[in-house]
Amino acid sequence: MKEFAGTLDRDMLWQGVVRVKERVFIPKGVTLSIQDNTVVLFDGSSDASLEVRGTLIASGELGREVRFYPTGEWGGIQLKGGSRDSVLKHVWVDGFEGPLIHCAEDAHARLWNLRLRRGGTAVHVSGQARLSLRFSEITEAQHMGLWVEDNAAVEVEASAFNGNATGVMVGGAGRVDLKDCRFRGSRECGVNGMKDSRLSIQSCAFEGNQTALSLRDRSAADLRKNRAHDNKLVVFAGGNSRVNLWKNVFGHGQGADVDLCENAEVHCLKLFPLEAAPVAA
Repeated sequence: MKEFAGTLDRDMLWQGVVRVKERVFIPKGVTLSIQDNTVVLFDGSSDASLEVRGTLIASGELGREVRFYPTGEWGGIQLKGGSRDSVLKHVWVDGFEGPLIHCAEDAHARLWNLRLRRGGTAVHVSGQARLSLRFSEITEAQHMGLWVEDNAAVEVEASAFNGNATGVMVGGAGRVDLKDCRFRGSRECGVNGMKDSRLSIQSCAFEGNQTALSLRDRSAADLRKNRAHDNKLVVFAGGNSRVNLWKNVFGHGQGADVDLCENAEVHCLKLFPLEAAPVAA
């Protein structure tokens, strides 16, 4: 087993079983590549982390995933300023407190086919960061599966958020596009937009959440062709927020479908009860 700590001064390939004892820093111009079927262990310390200002390429394959395993408290995977081409695909992370992955400042990253479990927040995106999340599953986050703030922008496609406190939280003028995603069993909210956030939600499914979508503090959301059932509340809008509804299918809720307060606006073009949903769009 190889052990690493400190700054990497050249491009490096990790394979097999690797232990991170303290912070590993990847500076601008340096690439850390992690081969498929590699296990990266993090010692139980908040200093044990990957801080990336260069490039991180973790390339797993189906059945040969790259696995990150913290043995206790850790600092997560931090993609920061200068990191523009990082890619994580077929990666599993089973975490503890704090964000498992934090994309900050002006970092750009692509996360595909990830399985993220537990952690305080699975993915945190802030600053001017840009992130693409596709074909992934986020489960059992203590707080948020995905947290987007500070003008950051995220595209999420064909991903599942199951059993989190909140599936997706957007605030501070953050922007999120959700397409073909599933939100199930959120203890608080499937998608929560706050503080001037902007959301586009298309062809998503909401099932068994306390609230499917909540908007506050001048947030706006565009909902198209989504399905929601068995949620206690489908849409809550308050605090001068705005929601546009088009060809959504809401039904079999445990309470009201739409709840408005505090000067919220709803523009409803087509809203079908579940029993009357058309066969074709």
